[in-house]
Amino acid sequence: MRDIYVRHRPRCRYADADFQDGKGRPARQMFGCGCPIYARLEIRDPVTKDVLFQHNGSLKGITAKEAAEELVNTWFVKYLSGETPAAHTQEAAVTIEEAIRRYLAEKRNTLPPPRPVALSDAVLAFRNTKKASTVEPISDSVRKISDVITPLAAFMAEKGVTYLKDVKTEHLNEFQQTWKGRCVNDPKTGEKIQLPKSQHGRVKYQESVKTFFKRSRMLGWITVNPAELLETIRTEDAEIKVYAAAEKRKILDVLPQTFPKKAPMVKAFVLVQRYSALRISDMVSLEVESLQNSGIMVKAQRKTDAPVYCELPPVAIAALKEFTPKSARYFFWTGNGELETASKDWSATMLKLFRAAGIAETWQGGKRSHNWRDTLATELLEDDDGRLEDAQIALGHKTRKTTEKYYTSITKKRTERVTALKHKIWQSEDAAK
Repeated sequence: MRDIYVRHRPRCRYADADFQDGKGRPARQMFGCGCPIYARLEIRDPVTKDVLFQHNGSLKGITAKEAAEELVNTWFVKYLSGETPAAHTQEAAVTIEEAIRRYLAEKRNTLPPPRPVALSDAVLAFRNTKKASTVEPISDSVRKISDVITPLAAFMAEKGVTYLKDVKTEHLNEFQQTWKGRCVNDPKTGEKIQLPKSQHGRVKYQESVKTFFKRSRMLGWITVNPAELLETIRTEDAEIKVYAAAEKRKILDVLPQTFPKKAPMVKAFVLVQRYSALRISDMVSLEVESLQNSGIMVKAQRKTDAPVYCELPPVAIAALKEFTPKSARYFFWTGNGELETASKDWSATMLKLFRAAGIAETWQGGKRSHNWRDTLATELLEDDDGRLEDAQIALGHKTRKTTEKYYTSITKKRTERVTALKHKIWQSEDAAK
């Protein structure tokens, strides 16, 4: 098998959908434009039929057909002449489990370590009475990657595949079908429901798989990357969900009877998140000293490390002062244990409140606390004086592109409005002539 072809850049004349060659050649066979050249080939031993060499990817740095053919011919001469031993006589291949273990170990060394956990003296004393754990803490990023690729070893074992080099694209296509969403309780029957993996979640999972195999190819564990041929999972722009005025009132109305013992604290949590649009992890770790006369100053957001100042109305400021903070340092967290655990507890609290207010759950098309960010951004952008930069600052995005990515639909409406105003001006000018 031998196939040399071109992947044309978007601006190339051959990339035009209307391009037609006079000789009937497809665009992928149109060379000489300077676009990158790719090759897909497999060299086999003529006697044993063992695979001696495989390549499926870019011929980096080569943009001329003659140079590409010369390189491929060199490979055929090199491997068929016996200069390189056949695959079955080479060093034993890397197993899938070993590849995953090495990859995760590399990730632990290259990614930032997990944030230190603040523990009280009582918790430390309790842990000292237990057997010390030999498991090293890992960051959320490494844990998420592990959750995706570790099941691959067991999946391939069921297929009778042990070595990483034997994993095919078809296997990965099947593996993608095993990805499932979380389990939830049906609000009507109380039964457990297994939700399908969200499209956004599938995109993230596939990215992790592709990155793993790309790195494996670079390290020489495999000669062909089976993940390269996976059809990219597409996802539509995230749906923007905005809390209506009636929903905002309902949430506050049902709050006292839903949480009679801690109503002031929950009310403050809701109001501050409503007007600041902070992520729930930043809300939970909101420090007492961050409170200023007219707002709160978050020195570093958990997700981006970027600082953000949130102006708050008097009602939110007053709510923060009406209850006793959970600790000397934090409003809504004791500071003991892991922040992730505390964030999940507050997520459950908000879920209970939203249910009491009659707001559907996210898997039913409803809203969650994160949609306070959508609400604030929409309110800012739909105002006649609102600008994209205003939403960027309010949400604490590092770059304008991030804001555009999530609120494209709103910016489209603003663009249409500008276009309509231009037409109105042109019409008035024509009428004046």
